[in-house]
Amino acid sequence: MNWQWFFPPGLYFVSGVAALAGARTIWLNENRNPGAETLAIMLIFAAEWVFGLAFGTISTSFSAKLFWVKVHFIGVAYTGTIWFIAMNQYIQGTQWLTRRKLILFSIIPTLTILLALTDQYHGLIYKEIFLDQYGPYEITSTTYGIGLWLFLIYNGILVVGGSMMMISTLGQSWWTFRVNGTIMLIGIATPVITLSLQILKPEIFGPLKPTSLAIIFSGITAAFGLESARRQQIASVSRYEIFDTIEDIILVSDSQNRIIDMNRIAEEFFEASLADFIGLSVDGLIPQLREINLTKDNTFRLIFNKQGMQRNYECNQRNMVNWEGKSVNTMYILRDTTKRAEMEQRITTTLEEKETLLKEIHHRAKNNLQVISSIFNLQSKLINNQAMRNAFQESQERIHAIALVHEKLYQSEGVNYIDFADYLHTLIARLLRRVEITVSSIFFDIQVDDISIPYDLATPCGLIAYELISNALKHAFPKNTEGTIQIICQYIHANSLRIKISDSGVGIPNKIDITESITLGFQLINILVFQIKGLLTIDQRSGTSIEIVFPINEDE
Repeated sequence: MNWQWFFPPGLYFVSGVAALAGARTIWLNENRNPGAETLAIMLIFAAEWVFGLAFGTISTSFSAKLFWVKVHFIGVAYTGTIWFIAMNQYIQGTQWLTRRKLILFSIIPTLTILLALTDQYHGLIYKEIFLDQYGPYEITSTTYGIGLWLFLIYNGILVVGGSMMMISTLGQSWWTFRVNGTIMLIGIATPVITLSLQILKPEIFGPLKPTSLAIIFSGITAAFGLESARRQQIASVSRYEIFDTIEDIILVSDSQNRIIDMNRIAEEFFEASLADFIGLSVDGLIPQLREINLTKDNTFRLIFNKQGMQRNYECNQRNMVNWEGKSVNTMYILRDTTKRAEMEQRITTTLEEKETLLKEIHHRAKNNLQVISSIFNLQSKLINNQAMRNAFQESQERIHAIALVHEKLYQSEGVNYIDFADYLHTLIARLLRRVEITVSSIFFDIQVDDISIPYDLATPCGLIAYELISNALKHAFPKNTEGTIQIICQYIHANSLRIKISDSGVGIPNKIDITESITLGFQLINILVFQIKGLLTIDQRSGTSIEIVFPINEDE
């Protein structure tokens, strides 16, 4: 087939389809730049322009050709104005285009279209329209009227003005994306140059009217060039406004651990520029890395001597992966933790001092309680009444039970908790030394979990245990009868403890109600159970079993 059948109408049709495809792609892009939607609209008008030229070329009657000349002028009239609007939107944002501005910008294109549609009455747009034979087609040629010349000047000002404003916004960032910028420049300049040549040297293009094609090329390249430039501007912001303003030292190495990038803080720390370190091994820059064993979160500690001072750094090593998920680079982030380390050291020292002080307090409290116990002991020897002497000795034993709490707190690794199992074993051993009973006749069944009781509960729990165990030793097994004392202390759920002390002895007489008893021991037990917000239950079916359940949560 002769190529003249395709040229120029086939080229117009292909360009129109490309314009519509470009407009659709721009419109569907979720991350559209301000002005991108307007560029898509411009491409639609440009498509209308070239389709009008295509149908006008293949039409056979002069009247049909005149119809398509008027139709395609709609695209001619609006593309320059839409281009100017799109450039301003990109620079100033979508809020720039108000309804008033839209109306003002529409006046001249709309007036020009009206003049084109009524040209046969005044000839302001085309002085003359005639046909030239080109291959199988008759091509319309025109002589421009004064109205069209004025419009072309106005349109040229809009296109050039919008283009220059866009170029000026690139400013010093031009070289950051010079490839895209060059493409955008070519796209912007193409319609201006093409239109100038078409007016001054129309014979260069023969039957082809290339301005519409140039407009399409310019719109597509501008839209995609601006999108690419925007992404590079974002990358530029990330590099210069984020990467270089982070106060941590950042090094980036390639797959062979050679330095390829570092931020401004790193350059200041190592007192050299990035160019001095490009290609240098990270291990060569930081020799300590060769002996580092990474933790599970890829962090480790480093120590540098800077200006005669030791600086502590926490280094975080992260692998950087590409879109395929393959590791391509490694990033080292070094954070100065000197102040934090000094703070931690001060806190540790302060805590140690406070712990030592609290231990000393517990030690002195234990000694003071032992002094009080000794005073009770001396006082009891001056009392002839056996009942009063026994009362003094029982109070002395209770003081010993409290002193034992402070002794265990002093001996413990911490100062706020005691090992309750250890406390109970020591308490039972002391009670057996003081109670007149044959030890071999009593069997102790101690079932105590690994429980640490907080200080505020340790004293009441210790006194409760003392009262219940001493009562069982003194009263449950008369005349040295044999029996068993069972002591159970265990968690019943996360925040509650159960203390159960039972014996297989003679039991408490039925006439005695422990919750209403007037004896000091039972009154003390009730007061202490209330103090720790506990619940007391008694089982007297076989011997005596007393169970206390209380919360151990520190927030209670």
